[in-house]
Amino acid sequence: MAGLAAGCSERSREGDLVLAGATLLDPVSRTASIGDVWISAGRIQSVSTGGHRSQPGAPVRRLDLRGRFVLPAFRDVGVWLFLHRTPARAVPSEVLYQDHAARRALFAGVVTCLDVFHEQGAWIRERQRLLEIEGASIRQVSLVLSGPTSLGRPNARSVLTRSAASRAVLEAAALGADAIFVLDHELGPGAGLSRDALDGAIAAARRARLPILVSVDSWERALRVVRGGADAVIGLPPGPVPEDVRAAARERRPGWIPALAAERALFDLEESPARLDGPLARVLVDPALLDLYRRPGSWEESVRELAQRQGALAAGRKEAVQTLVADGARLIAGSRAGLAMGAFHGASIHWEMERLLEAGLSTWDVLAAATINAGPLLREAPPEGLSTGAPADLVVLDASPFESIRNTQRLAAVIHRGRLVDREALLR
Repeated sequence: MAGLAAGCSERSREGDLVLAGATLLDPVSRTASIGDVWISAGRIQSVSTGGHRSQPGAPVRRLDLRGRFVLPAFRDVGVWLFLHRTPARAVPSEVLYQDHAARRALFAGVVTCLDVFHEQGAWIRERQRLLEIEGASIRQVSLVLSGPTSLGRPNARSVLTRSAASRAVLEAAALGADAIFVLDHELGPGAGLSRDALDGAIAAARRARLPILVSVDSWERALRVVRGGADAVIGLPPGPVPEDVRAAARERRPGWIPALAAERALFDLEESPARLDGPLARVLVDPALLDLYRRPGSWEESVRELAQRQGALAAGRKEAVQTLVADGARLIAGSRAGLAMGAFHGASIHWEMERLLEAGLSTWDVLAAATINAGPLLREAPPEGLSTGAPADLVVLDASPFESIRNTQRLAAVIHRGRLVDREALLR
C-alpha cells in the first residue's frame, strides 16, 4: 500500500481518484457497506454501494481497496503545534515548527488541527496555501482570554469586564481568528473570568460567528460555561458530574472535549511504556523522547507525582464521561498534544479513541468524536461524512476499527483535499 502515493501528490490533478471496493464506514449514517467513492475537485462526487456502479466520469487513478476500510479522516481539537514537552530537564522539550507538527498529524490521518495557543492566525493558513505545504490544515484561536493573571503569551488577554472581553473577541475576529479560547480556571495560570466577562466573550463570539471553547477546572465553572452557551467545554473536573451540570448539558448540548488520554498520559506511560512501540509513536516521536518516556525513573520527581495523581483521578474521569454520554453529550476527540506531557502530535488522537471506547462509548460514537463531531468548532459546513459533496478528507485502514479500535493506527492511506498523500514524504 505504500506505493499508492507514488506520482499522486502535487503532480496529480484533483478529481482523478476512485476508491473501489472498500468497506465504507460512515459515522453520519452509522452504516457500513461495500462500495466505491469517486473524488473530484477535492470533494466526494458520488458514492455507490450494493454493487451499483454509476461512475460520473473516467477517473485517472483507480485504487482497488477490497478488504480495506474507508472512513472520514480525523480531527484533533485543542493542541499546541509548537513542541513536545518532556518530563526531565536533561532532555529539552522538542521545539517544532508548525509545518513539522502538521506533517506528523497528517501522517497519522489527522487532516485538521485546532491550535489553541499560537498567536499567529491567518498568515499561517495563507502560508500553507501559497507554498502548497503538505500537512494537516491548521485552525488557530489567535486569542486566549483569561482572568486577572497574565499568561505571559503574546496572544493572551486578561479581561476583567464584559466590554473588555467583547472588544478582545471582535478584534480577534477582524484579524482572522478561527475560534476563541477561554481559560476559565479557579486555580493556576490566568485564574478565572468574571461571569460578566465570560458572558461578554460568548455574546461577542456569537456576533462574530466564531466558535468559543472554554477550559474549566471545576464543575461550578463548567455549569456557568454550559449555561452561558459556549460551543465546547474542555476538561473534566474531579468528582461526579453534578445534577445541575447534567441538566444544563441536556438542555444546551455543548460539545465536550474530555481529553481522557492526555489526562492520564504520564500514568499510562509509567505503567506501560510498550505503548510507545505502536505503529505511529515509534515513527513520529523523536528517539530521544521515546527513550526518556520509556524510563520513568529518569523523570523529575514532580512529574512522577503528577503521574500518580493522574492514575488516582482516572476512574472518576471515566465515570464522568459515561455520565455525559448517557445525557447525550456530543463528545469531541482532542489529544492536547504539545500541551500535555506524554501527548504526541499524530499518535495521541488514536490513544484518545481507545480511552473513549473504554469509557463506554460505542465504536460509532468514538469514530464520530474523532471525525464529524468537531465540524462546528472547525467551521466545517455540511455535508459531512461520506456524503456526496463532502470534503474528500479520508483515511484507508488495513483492518476494521470494529474489531479493535487500535486498528485506526493501521493506516494504509490518507486522502487530503482529494489527493492521495505521500505519507513517507511527510517524514523527510
